Amino acid sequence: MKHGHIAKRFQYVRQHFFPRWDLKKQWKVRYIPNASFAGRCNEKAKEILVHRFANENDLDLLLIHEICHVRCPSHGIAWQDKLSRMSQRAKDIGRDELSNLILRELHIVKESPPVTAESIYRLIEQCVREVPSISYNDAVNYVAREHSYTRSALKQKYKGTKKAYIRATQRLKK
Repeated sequence: MKHGHIAKRFQYVRQHFFPRWDLKKQWKVRYIPNASFAGRCNEKAKEILVHRFANENDLDLLLIHEICHVRCPSHGIAWQDKLSRMSQRAKDIGRDELSNLILRELHIVKESPPVTAESIYRLIEQCVREVPSISYNDAVNYVAREHSYTRSALKQKYKGTKKAYIRATQRLKK
């Protein structure tokens, strides 16, 4: 799909699912070829970044998923509630297939193992083991992206990230 089509879908999703969001139209959508992710919400740049989608329903789901992250950076209860409301909205406007895709997305998220401090620190340690030259900021950026956090939000919530990084680098030296 061309960027123009992606922009049109973004406008459609904004109008039909988030009519009171971004009234000043500051947010943009951008296609990123060769990205390692399907979609991302970049709050600083006010951009929804998209890469992988199979069809129009898939793109709409991706856009809805990422716009829900604007106010809810993780896949926690607030984000799940917002996405659940979007499923009902899709059903209300006759988009039953999209509604079902949203419900499937919710099921996948709910069935995923919970993110714990321990799992965050283990992932930082894994980054160091796999890429010994990785910097602390790059390791934290990676983990934050994997769990739909900003780097600052991840460091604020999981205060032991630096300790986990140092512990991992010290283990490499042994």
